[in-house]
Amino acid sequence: MKPHEKAKAADDALIYPDGSLGRKRPEFAEALRDYREREREIKHQFAADLAEEHLTDQVPTEISDKVFTWAWSEGHSMGYSAVEDYYEDLADLVFAAFEAGQGYERNKRSRAARLG
Repeated sequence: MKPHEKAKAADDALIYPDGSLGRKRPEFAEALRDYREREREIKHQFAADLAEEHLTDQVPTEISDKVFTWAWSEGHSMGYSAVEDYYEDLADLVFAAFEAGQGYERNKRSRAARLG
C-alpha cells in the first residue's frame, strides 16, 4: 500500500458510535472545509503582517509574496516562528538589494542628466 493510500485508509478508519466512517460523514467534510478556509485566512494575514513589519511599501507585493512563499516552504514544518525567522533574514537581503537598485537608478538618471 502506498503512503497516500495508507493515509486515506487511516482517515476512513475513523469509526463513530453510529458506525459511520470519518470521511464519509457530511459534517466531517464541512468541518474540514471550514478549518482549511480559516487556516488560509490566518496564513494570508500572517504573510501581510510580515510584509508590513519587514518590508516597506516601496517593495512590490509580488516580491514580498515570493519572500513569504520561500520562508513558508523552508520553515512551516517548524512553526510560525521559524517562518518569521526565514522571512526576516530574506527580507533584509531583499530590502537591501531593492534600495541599492533604487540608488543605482537615481545615480544613473543623475549622471545621464549631467552628461545631457
